[in-house]
Amino acid sequence: MKLLIVDDEFFVRARIAQQVDWGAVGISEIREASDGLEALELIRDFAPDILLSDVCMPKMDGIRLAEAAAGLSAGCKVIFISGYSDAEYLKSAISLRALNYIEKPIDIRELTKALSDAVADIRKERSAAETLADLREKERAAALSRAALGLTSRASLAEALASLAGLADVAACKLFVTLIVHIAPAPAPSAGDEQPPEAETAAMLARAFETEGVTCLCARKRGEWIVHFMDRGSADPLRAYGYIERCCSLLSARALSPSEHRAIYGVGSFAATPEQAPASYEDALLAVQQGFFKRPGCVCYYKGGKKIYDFSSFSLPEFSHALKKGTPASAVFLARSVTAEIKCYENTLTANVLRFYCTLAQELLAAAKRDDIPLFDEFAWEQDIWAHMARIPFIDELCDFLIDGIERYYSAGEKGATPNQTVNGIIRYVKRHYGDPDLSITMISDYVKLSPTYICHLFKEVTGGTLNAFLTETRIRKSLDFIGDPRRKVKDVARLVGYRNGNYFSYQFKKYMGYSPTDPK
Repeated sequence: MKLLIVDDEFFVRARIAQQVDWGAVGISEIREASDGLEALELIRDFAPDILLSDVCMPKMDGIRLAEAAAGLSAGCKVIFISGYSDAEYLKSAISLRALNYIEKPIDIRELTKALSDAVADIRKERSAAETLADLREKERAAALSRAALGLTSRASLAEALASLAGLADVAACKLFVTLIVHIAPAPAPSAGDEQPPEAETAAMLARAFETEGVTCLCARKRGEWIVHFMDRGSADPLRAYGYIERCCSLLSARALSPSEHRAIYGVGSFAATPEQAPASYEDALLAVQQGFFKRPGCVCYYKGGKKIYDFSSFSLPEFSHALKKGTPASAVFLARSVTAEIKCYENTLTANVLRFYCTLAQELLAAAKRDDIPLFDEFAWEQDIWAHMARIPFIDELCDFLIDGIERYYSAGEKGATPNQTVNGIIRYVKRHYGDPDLSITMISDYVKLSPTYICHLFKEVTGGTLNAFLTETRIRKSLDFIGDPRRKVKDVARLVGYRNGNYFSYQFKKYMGYSPTDPK
C-alpha cells in the first residue's frame, strides 16, 4: 500500500514518518511533498493509495489537491490534517468523502488508527471489486461455453449466435473450423492424477490456441473438449494446416497433464460462415475416430470417402490353425499383418474393429482353455477382458494386447512341455479332445502320423507314465470343474469328460481321487 504525506511543515512530515509503525499499519511505500503543486506532480507517477494532506497550505490547499487527485489516482483515500477548526474546511472534507479529519497537534495513536482503517477499507473495496470482476468473468466464460455447445447442433445454432452477438465479434470473422480434443485413457492411470476444473481447462485451451486474428470458444461435450476457431481474416492463420498442428503440439507438451498426453485432435471441415459450424463439428467427430488408427498426439483432418475394411477377407480358421503350431510366430505374424491392413481403411467403424479383435481373442481363449492354460490372470471374469478391450483407444494397442495373449499362451505351454516335440503335440491333442468318448491311442497315432506302439513307448520313455494313464488323469482333473455343481448329475459330468458310462466314470474317479464323485467335499 502506498502513502503520500503532504504538509508545508517539515517537522510535521518528519514526525509522522518516524513515529508511525508502517509495517503494522500495512503501508510499504511513502513519499512526501511540501505543498499541493509538488504533491500533484508526485501523484501522476506515484499513484498513492492514501493521501494524508494538510488542509491549509501555500500554492494549493489540501481541498483543491484532493479534488485534483480524485481524477489522477482512482480510488485514492484522503485523510485531512489541520490546525484549524474551520467549518468550511470540514464541509469540504465531507463533500470529498474524506475518510478522516485529524487535528493538530497530531496524536500518533489517532493517526495510526485512521491509517489502519484506511488500509482496511481499501482492501475491502478491492476484494469486493475482484470478487465482482471474477464473478462477471465466470458468467462470461459460462455464456461463451454455452454458446460453444450451441454451435455443435443445428437445433441450437440460432440461440448460440444470438448470445455470441454480445460476447464476441462473430460478424467480423471470415473463416470457421471446429477442433475436438479427445483424451484417450492412459494404460495405467494414476490414482492421484487429479484433473483441473472444467473452467480452468477451457481457459487454458483458449489461451493455447488463440493468436492475433483468431478467437477461440471452448466447451466440453460427452467427455471431449470442443474448440471453435473463428478467424477474423487479419492474417488468415487458420488457412495454414501447420497453425493448428503447432498449437496441438504445444498444448500436449506444455499444457496437458501427463495422463492427457494421449490426446487425439480431430479437425473438421473449414467453413465461411458461423451457420456451418455444426457441419464442421460433425466432420471433426469423424476425424477424431480416425485417430484410433494412428497414435497418441496425432492431428487428424476430416477426410471424405467411405472405404472400409472387409473383415470377411480375413480367415479365422487360418488364425486358429496358426495357434496350433509349435511357436507363436505364425499367429503373431497374422495379427500384425491384419492390423497393418486395417489401418489403411480409416473410415472403418471402430466398433467393428473392436468386435473383430474380440473374436480373435475369443479364439485364443478357447485354445488356452482346451490346453488347460490360464490366460490374463489379472482379470477376474472373462467379461472383464472384453470391457478392458473396449477401453483401448488405439488399434496398435489392441494388436499389442492380442499378441501379449498369444505369447502368454505359448509361454505357459512351454512351462509344462517336455523336451520332445512329438510328446508335446500328443499332450496338446489330449487336452483339446479329452471330451470325445471316441478318443483313443489309434486316433492320437493318426494325428501324429506314428504307429500306436511307437507313441506309447515314446510317451512312457519321455514322461515316465503311460499314455492311457495320462488320458484318464486329464479327464478326471477336468471333471473337478463340474463336480459339486448341483445342476449336474454324475452321468452328465461323465459325458462332459468323455465317459459314456457314469458308473465306469465313478469307478475311475474314486480310483484316482480316493473318494467317490458323490461324496461331499
